[in-house]
Amino acid sequence: MRAAALVVLSVVLAGGCRRASRAGPRDTGASPAVSDQAPRAGDAGPSGLPEDPAAGRKSEAEWRRHMDWEERERQLSFDKNRIPQHRAVIQRLAAARARYDRAKTKAAVERVRADMPALRQDLQARSTGIDHWHVSSPLLADYDAELADLDAAYPDAKLAALAGDPQPLHGVRARMDRRKKKMGEWLAAAEEAEGE
Repeated sequence: MRAAALVVLSVVLAGGCRRASRAGPRDTGASPAVSDQAPRAGDAGPSGLPEDPAAGRKSEAEWRRHMDWEERERQLSFDKNRIPQHRAVIQRLAAARARYDRAKTKAAVERVRADMPALRQDLQARSTGIDHWHVSSPLLADYDAELADLDAAYPDAKLAALAGDPQPLHGVRARMDRRKKKMGEWLAAAEEAEGE
């Protein structure tokens, strides 16, 4: 009987010790140790797991790429349903540029330039019709850049070319050609995208 009592007593004492060790420093009145050092590679972070700064940077970069891809897909889907409106804007921009190209005198260039405020107003209304808040279609920034070139850089370069200096016109044309190609590629991708 004495042996049975000793076994019961040791089980009770062992259980009490386990509960005390699980309770931690809160129950004993002791405060947890706080380090003023930044965690080092391999040190445990707030989760209790070792931190790896390189793996964290890699994971963050992968997440950013994923979010960029998601945003691109969202924008393509948005523009897919507005392709006819985009094509109309691009045609109006191309027509304005063609008018400058056909101008053979300074007076002709200035007549085309005088029509730019009306074109700007028309295209701004069309852009608002495509994307009222200007946050879903990246093409609107390209349209603004095209209009800025048609307002000033293109006619100025055309006048310089008429005066004998073709270099500025070559530069503006190259920039506008790159933008036109980019817009065409975007619309082609939008046609292939899933709709909203």
